[in-house]
Amino acid sequence: QLRDSRRTFETAISTVSCISGQTLASALMDAGKLELALPMAEEALTLCKSKLGIEHPDTLRSMNELARAYQAAGKTDLALPLFEETLRLRKEVLGAGHPNTLTSMNNLASAYQSNGNLIKALALLEETLQLRKEVLGAEHRDTLGSLNNLATAYQAAGKVHLAIPLFEEALKLVRTKLGPDHPSTITVMSNLAEAHMAGGDESKALPILQEILDLTTAKLGNEHLQSLGSLSRYAQTYVRMKDFTKAFELSQSALNTRRMQSPREAEERRLRASFLLIAASSLIHFDRADEAEPMAREAVAIRQELMPDKWGYFNALSHLGESLLGHGKLAEAEPLLRDGYLGMKERAETMPAAYKATIIREANQRLVKLYESLKQSEDVSRWQTDFEQFQTELEKQDPPSGR
Repeated sequence: QLRDSRRTFETAISTVSCISGQTLASALMDAGKLELALPMAEEALTLCKSKLGIEHPDTLRSMNELARAYQAAGKTDLALPLFEETLRLRKEVLGAGHPNTLTSMNNLASAYQSNGNLIKALALLEETLQLRKEVLGAEHRDTLGSLNNLATAYQAAGKVHLAIPLFEEALKLVRTKLGPDHPSTITVMSNLAEAHMAGGDESKALPILQEILDLTTAKLGNEHLQSLGSLSRYAQTYVRMKDFTKAFELSQSALNTRRMQSPREAEERRLRASFLLIAASSLIHFDRADEAEPMAREAVAIRQELMPDKWGYFNALSHLGESLLGHGKLAEAEPLLRDGYLGMKERAETMPAAYKATIIREANQRLVKLYESLKQSEDVSRWQTDFEQFQTELEKQDPPSGR
């Protein structure tokens, strides 16, 4: 009896140590401290395997957490096989319909999607959604998550006609269950708006974005970063709809707020740059390129400091080049327009699927317009052909969205 009691005690201590390691690794990962989370998650899994065995539920949980950490760190070559092994073992130990098994299915599907394997991701997400509906019910939070995840994957695969009904179903359920201004409700609304834009229907996205703006402003105030972010997306949609009068009005209302006039935090400055570019685009359309130039220059300076290798910086370069082109500074505009276009083209995979082709096309059109102004027909043809080839490749990777 003493020997059995000691064995039970040692097992309990091992379990506590294993769970403590998992918990700490998860907390570090959620805090963005992956350099600390990864070794902790690896150590926790080693301990769980040695003390509890490979099939113990806590060992399987550790495997899942380590796979998540690998995925967050961009180490998909390590994450994928670990997610696959976790799912196989959970099916054997817990059964296909166990909630933890369904979590593993969802996580593996997400890893497949991140790795560009949409065919495997979609099949697994469809199966996960069906099982979660059967096991957990249509209104369970995990089922709602599956609805949103499958819709997002459909959109990534160019199947907007399948994504939109799922987003709408998820929104109806989450709004009823959590309320209209819950963060999860706002997320699903944003996703639905993005899907409408991916399908080329900004007119349906606009009222959703207006509602998001009204909800966040009413709850948090018009100077909260979330409210300003909602206003930025709302104003950018008017730019895409070519309603520059409304876009300019919204950008000015934002730039006149105290927080945008004296931004200190990085996120405040990032938002100021977005509003400056919205205003600059509008002024260029109004044939007031000389007024747009200083706004575009400031936006470039902010993004060069905060995000020098991101596509948004190169978009700002292109807009600055357009403002210079608009009032005759062709020599200064040329490198900005060229670098802006090429920089975004090289980073197309990181751009929002809903409108990356449009943004890059517009950057190309600015560059072509420059060479038309310089009467350099060979350069006009060369850059037009360059975009046509790029668009052909893009359509192979991202099929046109179905309706």
